[in-house]
Amino acid sequence: MSYRRKVKRRINKRKLVFNFFPFLIIVLVISYFVMKSNTKVDVYEQKITQMQQFDKELSIAENNQIKTYYVSATGTSTDGTDINNPMSLAQANKKTYYGNEKVLFKTDDIFYGTINFKVEASEDEMFYIGSYGEGEKPKISGANILVNKDAWELDEDGIYKVDLSNYSNFEGIGRTYWEPYNIGFIADEQGNIYGNRKSSKDALENQNDFFCENNYLYLKSDGNPSEKLGRIKFVSRNDLVKISSYTIMDGINIQYTGAHGIARKEEKTENVYIHDCIVQNIGGSVQ
Repeated sequence: MSYRRKVKRRINKRKLVFNFFPFLIIVLVISYFVMKSNTKVDVYEQKITQMQQFDKELSIAENNQIKTYYVSATGTSTDGTDINNPMSLAQANKKTYYGNEKVLFKTDDIFYGTINFKVEASEDEMFYIGSYGEGEKPKISGANILVNKDAWELDEDGIYKVDLSNYSNFEGIGRTYWEPYNIGFIADEQGNIYGNRKSSKDALENQNDFFCENNYLYLKSDGNPSEKLGRIKFVSRNDLVKISSYTIMDGINIQYTGAHGIARKEEKTENVYIHDCIVQNIGGSVQ
């Protein structure tokens, strides 16, 4: 082999090494962050196990700053620290929570409302949202359920309307702070979802097409919608869970809203871990 060819081959090998070097750096950097992320997940998993195993007496005995709060759909307590005397979701939203504290929702219960807790925690002492009791995951629901079929008015042939501001006709989340008439979708009693929202009443063509204007929802139907669909759920634009930094949320079912299931509470939100939760039946409202 000639000297020139040998030199050329050496140069090509060096080029190959230099071309491969940036790729190697990228792989090493990605590997580092994956390992770091997995380590943090392991820490959070350990924290969940620890928080799940704490009972009320053990927590208070070890640290009088650790508290467990209990929330049920029928709760009436203003304190909430007694499992036999839980508080409501509305009452839970009035409190401030700190690191290593827990708020537990009763299994099998449906909570119509939003989680919007004030939390002061840290990476070393995180705040925990979970459940207590045996049964299905507690549900956080943003639905308003029409219980009065006579609330529908025939607006014109094949189109019915309902006044969404008359809350006496509804059960569920009730009046909310943000755009209660901005409906994302409706659902019938069997859970079938109808999300074909139109931009005008004239655009209502197919069965269960709907249109929102002011306080009213207009629905295309060949008969009283409640008689056809049963107890209808209406979902408007609400963020069901406003989550803060240094929070673990474990085993919660978040459902029925026209906006977000989980959203950050502050602009800068960090170190949030969501574990074994269900987020379903969300979206559709005008953002």
